[in-house]
Amino acid sequence: MNEPLRILHLEDNPLDTELITEILEHDKISCQILRVETRAEFVKALAENEFDLLLSDYSLPTFDGLAAMAFARENYPDLPFLIVTGTLGEETVIEALKSGATDYILKQHMARLASSISRALREAKERRERKRAETALRDNLALYTTLIENLQMGVLVEDEARRILNHNQTFCQWFALPDSTPLIGRDSAELLEQTQDLFSAPQEFFQALEAHRQTGKTVMAEEIYLADGRILERDYVPIHIGNQRFAHLWMYRDMTERKHLEEQFRQSQKMEAIGQLAGGIAHDFNNLLTVIIGFSGLLLYRFEANQKGRQELEEIEKAARRAATLISQLLAFSRKQVLQAETLDLNAIITDMNQMLARIIGEDIELLTVLEPALGKVKADPGQMEQIIMNLAVNARDAMPKGGKLTLTTANLHLDEGYALSHAEVKAGEFVLLTVSDTGSGMDKATQSRIFEPFFTTKELGKGTGLGLSTVYGIIKQSNGHIWVYSEPEHGTTFKIYLPCCEESATASNLREASESLRQGTETILLVEDEEALRQMVSRSLTMLGYTVLEASNGSAALALCAAYAEEIHLLITDVIMPHLNGVELAEQIAALRPAIKVLFMTGYTGDTILHRQMTNYYMALLQKPFSPDVLARKVGEVLDAPTAP
Repeated sequence: MNEPLRILHLEDNPLDTELITEILEHDKISCQILRVETRAEFVKALAENEFDLLLSDYSLPTFDGLAAMAFARENYPDLPFLIVTGTLGEETVIEALKSGATDYILKQHMARLASSISRALREAKERRERKRAETALRDNLALYTTLIENLQMGVLVEDEARRILNHNQTFCQWFALPDSTPLIGRDSAELLEQTQDLFSAPQEFFQALEAHRQTGKTVMAEEIYLADGRILERDYVPIHIGNQRFAHLWMYRDMTERKHLEEQFRQSQKMEAIGQLAGGIAHDFNNLLTVIIGFSGLLLYRFEANQKGRQELEEIEKAARRAATLISQLLAFSRKQVLQAETLDLNAIITDMNQMLARIIGEDIELLTVLEPALGKVKADPGQMEQIIMNLAVNARDAMPKGGKLTLTTANLHLDEGYALSHAEVKAGEFVLLTVSDTGSGMDKATQSRIFEPFFTTKELGKGTGLGLSTVYGIIKQSNGHIWVYSEPEHGTTFKIYLPCCEESATASNLREASESLRQGTETILLVEDEEALRQMVSRSLTMLGYTVLEASNGSAALALCAAYAEEIHLLITDVIMPHLNGVELAEQIAALRPAIKVLFMTGYTGDTILHRQMTNYYMALLQKPFSPDVLARKVGEVLDAPTAP
């Protein structure tokens, strides 16, 4: 059932209102009519009620129809306004209609009242619907404009004739077009031709584009390299715009950061693979070098200072030690070197190294240090931190043959999540930043991409091993830091090293001199080593000092020997990496049989096996390969003299 029509009638004669009610009801139009006579009543009624229609006499004693219509049009423009009057001249009718009257009805022609009202209501409804459609269209257009302008990509839309229909400001910015450039309606081919020096586009792409224009399929993404170094990815998508017409949508995405991250990831994978290879080779070489250094040391015990042949033996030992240094660098790169981590103040290390650095780089290079007074502390191996600074200083010196400036700076730095997301393998947090900059010859991009690879060097043959920067890289990664390099040819090089802050107070490194006398022993030692030559060297070195040495070539033989030997075994010396039963597993099983035994691990590199296993029921120590008989003797004495763990 339809609701009654709500009508506000401005009329001073109540009989006219009754007549209108009767006429409408006769025409089956249910209505509720509120009659008012004055302006105040008219304004109040409109404010307090909702109406579907306004009827007004043309002339009233205190308020006329034209004034009422003006008020209604200003404040209620969607309400139909009809004038119902006894007499109305032609000029007055025209004036009323121009002023906004929906229609007029003479009282002597009241028969057309119902049809006029129906038409007025229908037109009002159409106006409301049109307004709603226009509002929705404006809202959709505003939403579309907002979306296209806030997309993190450049957008260009063209019609079939290659005229530009739409674009966003990102497109203008990426193609160096001013914001005020009028693009709508321009020929897109002409525009792209004007900007073609900004990017490269293979001919095959345009050929594929023309083919896809005909089929209506999407063209695969194409990379575009801008002159400023950015990398864009471009897609073409055909879209329907009605009446079987096509429009062409071009989308440009900035892929620069993603490409850089992918390159960082590939570089990290490559370095990891090289590190694994280097670590495996280093382990085998350390065993060989331990044998060479060990037997050289044993032979040197038999030679007097000036005895013939001693010099040759010393040269053999020196060569082996140089080889051991090379292997140590490989281990640093592969992150499998034993760390003697301490809480350090980098400022103190740099200050202590100042004089030595000045001598190394020479008088024609100015050394400048800018140190943060309240620098945070880091957890690292002090010797390795010195090695990093030394390697970078030597490289800087070689890059400045005609002199220049070497600058070392330290600073506290917070890396946020945004920085971490844009740099592979970086975690947000507090860091200490060490920056080493030179004013030397610099490097191109191709060289920079390889500088951390082992054995890669730009120096002349015989002038370097190519392990300096790979060692730096490995040490930093092993210390949970990361390194960043920036360089341009003839504009110098800057290395930035980020090391995580720690809360502990800095401690001074306590390096003992190697000149202490060797301990003579009477204890029994179980020696387990699968490399026969190495096992023989260690056994002879310890036997010469008075120890009783029980030898085993593997874990199973060691367990059998341990079970069969009736006397006390004071110390287990075992290699970490052995087939079938590794050194850690062997030590745990022997410790279960002999709780008082102490353990000394020999290792060519350290892995998580030792550092992260809980071994609290016996004393544990590490001996880094390669080692000499003297170093072995001191370490054995140190372990045997240490208090037994409860």
